[in-house]
Order: sequence, then structure tokens, then C-alpha cells
Amino acid sequence: MLHGDSLLVEIAKALPTEKFPNAIKDGLTDPSKPTNKEDLDGFRLEGGLLYRDHLLYVPEGGYRTKVLQKCHEDPLAGHFWRYDDP
Repeated sequence: MLHGDSLLVEIAKALPTEKFPNAIKDGLTDPSKPTNKEDLDGFRLEGGLLYRDHLLYVPEGGYRTKVLQKCHEDPLAGHFWRYDDP
């Protein structure tokens, strides 16, 4: 639903503004940083986005709400019913 969406670009731009994703990014990209390697388990950087166990990290600041809205407004994400039901 989000693939190729401008919301992903917004999320990638917002990541550097938060302490948590920056610490994870530093731990993943700079081995000289003192980081507990267990804290990095499951995290990966891909295309400027941070994932953990295949889940996208979404920063605060309204982005989480935007993702929820985006996922729920998609016609395939809704609840289906038959129009011919009485």
C-alpha cells in the first residue's frame, strides 16, 4: 500500500529528526560507535528507511496517523460486504 508513495519519502526525511532511529542508524553504519549489538538485532536500513523484522519504523509527528489513514483508505484494506444482502 505504501510502496512508491510520497509518504515514504516524508518518513525517510523525518527519521534524522528523532534520537532513536539515529542511534540505530549509527550502530548499523558505524562499527566504531559504542552500541550494544543485541539492540540492533532485526534492524536494517533500506532506501533511507529503517525496518525491524520487516516492519517499517514510522517516526512521531503525525506520520503514524498518516500511515494508518493511508492503509485504511485503500479499498482493499476495508471490510467487504455484499450489496445484495437484505
